[in-house]
Amino acid sequence: MHRKRSRILATLAIAAALLLGLIKGPGLALRAVGMKPQGTIQTTLAAIPTTAPEASTGRSLDTIEIACLRCRSGEYSVQELGMIQATGRLDVDGQPVYRLVFDEAGFNHLYSTWLFPALRETPFRGIWLDLRDGGMVAYANTNVDPDGYYHFSPDVTYMGIHHQGTDQAIEVLDVLPLGPADRAGLKVGDVIHKLDGDSTADVPSLPDWTRAHAPGDVVALTVVREGQEIVVEIELGIWEQDSRWHDLGLVLAPDATGARLVHKGLSVGKDVYSLPQTGSLATAIVEAQHLLDDLLEQFVVVGPLKGETHIDSIHFTEDGLVVVMR
Repeated sequence: MHRKRSRILATLAIAAALLLGLIKGPGLALRAVGMKPQGTIQTTLAAIPTTAPEASTGRSLDTIEIACLRCRSGEYSVQELGMIQATGRLDVDGQPVYRLVFDEAGFNHLYSTWLFPALRETPFRGIWLDLRDGGMVAYANTNVDPDGYYHFSPDVTYMGIHHQGTDQAIEVLDVLPLGPADRAGLKVGDVIHKLDGDSTADVPSLPDWTRAHAPGDVVALTVVREGQEIVVEIELGIWEQDSRWHDLGLVLAPDATGARLVHKGLSVGKDVYSLPQTGSLATAIVEAQHLLDDLLEQFVVVGPLKGETHIDSIHFTEDGLVVVMR
């Protein structure tokens, strides 16, 4: 029993690591591990074929009895389970069919209270689910600079790099993951020769030059990378108390059967990146998929209608989530 419990906790830890993105330390950006931009969350989920949620002509239910190996079994009110509506009926064979409807707050309640309570104790700032039409995004708030390596003054315009300069050029030593420079594609080893067309020799201090701009300004850096001169345009940001923290999430949507949730990409803000094919993050994704499948398979309604049901289909709408169980 102890070994099984340890395996469950280990799997939960892997799922947490997945949501955190395993992005830690200078220079480890999404593009650096082979993850390519795939558009936005909305365009990704809009491409998912959806079917209309099954309407229920059954009676409205006040309580639901559930059985689950990974959560607390028993009889609970619809409100306790975070549902805004629950109906039940018998099909033509006399078997129970349930239709459970959640809004975003209710499903987050179910997720954190029933399905993944252990993740609330993990050392990062929160896990929450954003329901979207066609799917959802499972977010975590993660620190991309956990060791405090970057030391910028608060409330100043910043680019997000460590550098060393000579009379003729500025060499990029490190890039803050998911910072302005990293988002623009600046890389460690790039040598900056011009700032907005002016020679770096005319700039006494890169931080002072950066702070002379306003957050949101777009600056053009002429750099030499592997012997070739290119221009990198960077939209400057403002360094605040939470600048090290970023919302990372998995985009999830039902597969062709409608009963299984699959990963469609990793989101950073509204942008979606392809999933990695190799490495620790790819392994964590596979483990998290197994965990998700296991949780969905184990979640069983055993009442109040006679007989038990398992998840038959999952539908995401603009207003929330509809789960049909047969």
